[in-house]
Amino acid sequence: MDQLSSGTAGQAYPQEAVDARFPGLQQEEHGQLLLLTNERTGSGELETIQNEIDRIVEAFDEQSIIQVRKASRSTLLGAVRRHAEAVVVAHFSGHGHGGFAVHRGPSNNLDVLQPAYLAGVFACCRRLRCVVFNACFCAAAADAFMRSCPAVRYIVYFTRRIGDSAAYDFAGAFYAVLKEKWDVEDAFSEARRLLKTYSAQYYDGQLPNIKIRGETEPPVFRVGPPRMPLKF
Repeated sequence: MDQLSSGTAGQAYPQEAVDARFPGLQQEEHGQLLLLTNERTGSGELETIQNEIDRIVEAFDEQSIIQVRKASRSTLLGAVRRHAEAVVVAHFSGHGHGGFAVHRGPSNNLDVLQPAYLAGVFACCRRLRCVVFNACFCAAAADAFMRSCPAVRYIVYFTRRIGDSAAYDFAGAFYAVLKEKWDVEDAFSEARRLLKTYSAQYYDGQLPNIKIRGETEPPVFRVGPPRMPLKF
């Protein structure tokens, strides 16, 4: 009897067993999108950032997205630890400031997590394939993730300022195409093309960029609700 079919009825085989049995087979990674935001209240940002979240939810659905609104250092760390095996896409929304800004507890005060530290936190996410920094001044963070997170193949980021409306439209277009084609490069190209219809003042004359880890095969992944383990 085939080794993989000889287990007890109802037994779920781990991915490692499948990989060992079929070493040349590229497995589809199915997981969730981790959405992290920072939001200053009292300036309209809490209301307007909902536009971006609504567009991401429209592309997928509520169960496919792990939302950490007004993230603090502790809530960010907790979310990554709890969902490290589930996250295939990480999306950062709000203020970048070189890394990613997090709230100091429930207050409006923000502290910036430096790029190397932030990337180190996500290094445990072995199924993370795509990172999107939909925030200003995130080139250093993109570099850090490329160095510290070997599972990540794609990093989308802005090097300068990005206006709120342009950022929200970019995210909406990016995820709408991603859901349709599951091709990050196509999604990036089409969303970038949309952004070019804005006046350059909305993105400080600098369009978004993408880093691609070129020495690996393009990953096959999907964003969706959690799945129950297969039983045999």
